[in-house]
Amino acid sequence: MDKALALAKQNNGSIRSATFDIEAARFGVAGARGSFLPSVTPTYSYTTSRIDQHTGTSLTRGSADSELDVVATWRLLDSGSRRESLFSARSSLTATEASARQTLRQTLFSVTQTYFNVVRSQELIRVQLAQVNRAQTLLERTLAEIEVKRAPGKDRFQPQADLLNARVSLLNAESQSRTNIADLKALVGLEYTEPQGVVVEQVTTADLPDLDQPVASYQRAALETRPDLRAQRARLDSLESNVRVAKLNAGINWRVDAQYARSLARDVSDRSQIGLTASIPIFDGGISKSNVAERRANLFSGNESLRQAERNVLSEVEAAYYDYNQSELRVQAAQAALVAAQSNYDSVSAARQEGAANLVDVVVASTTLTTAEVNQVQALYDALIAEARWRLVTGQPLRGEEN
Repeated sequence: MDKALALAKQNNGSIRSATFDIEAARFGVAGARGSFLPSVTPTYSYTTSRIDQHTGTSLTRGSADSELDVVATWRLLDSGSRRESLFSARSSLTATEASARQTLRQTLFSVTQTYFNVVRSQELIRVQLAQVNRAQTLLERTLAEIEVKRAPGKDRFQPQADLLNARVSLLNAESQSRTNIADLKALVGLEYTEPQGVVVEQVTTADLPDLDQPVASYQRAALETRPDLRAQRARLDSLESNVRVAKLNAGINWRVDAQYARSLARDVSDRSQIGLTASIPIFDGGISKSNVAERRANLFSGNESLRQAERNVLSEVEAAYYDYNQSELRVQAAQAALVAAQSNYDSVSAARQEGAANLVDVVVASTTLTTAEVNQVQALYDALIAEARWRLVTGQPLRGEEN
């Protein structure tokens, strides 16, 4: 499991993409911060020319000239557009980091779930193989009884059908196992490994910690800690900044710029200036007002999306809470049922050898044992997945997340 989680963190495309998204957002913050700093731009030019005079006195003249200018500019003040751009970039970075964390958590949960499904399917193969062996043994014993006239000939059909059905169930389990292995390979980034090269470890118990608080307590914690909600709240901050920028553009825009230029040509000269520029859109066909209204509508939309996302989180936590508690009870019940079914099968098999049980009794006991074995495997791995899902929906650390 730990190796699969480590491979996913290293190779999974969604996680790697999220990492590059963070890098891009950090460059965005750096670019927005750079607008508060001065800029220095050197410019060099070299010009050569030649004139050939063909009438009158023949004359050829040539000249060459070079010039180097260094210009430094600095925006000292403005109406707030740079500040809002920086705030928006920082909010976007916060949202991107939180989204990347959610991508990591969701991927780790998917790896955990798929890993347990792989182990589950292999355990179900073991169960179905045992059923095939029991059905084969029962058929051979029945045919032997028919041969010595201890059972009628018609008794062969039921064990034959049971054996064929058991083989079909075994094939289905093997097919599901290969599908689960393929899913796990895709998640952890193994492109060419054969299914036989994927090694998983059997899990025999599910030690689930008790939930000692009411569901409302876990819901409140999830609303605070879930990275997907933190990402949406950060996006709302960015949307609010967009509204403020639109309002600035619809009103008076002003800026104060300072410039210093030094020309290093044949004649060296310096030039410095400071200027105030102000503008206001008196008439722009309603573009400015429309931009404000559009960005305000986007903000309202984001608020409603956040509210619905919070409702969804409350629902997910509530459902996972009861599923978590029920899964532990299912494991206990399934284990008790397996012990009872195994004892019943052993008792009926012994009775059949002594002639105290018939074919139907053995078939029913075998079917009950297989059902109990399947239920025990399903309950165990459902409980393990429920525990991982509980950590996912409540914002608690997942296995492999902090490594």
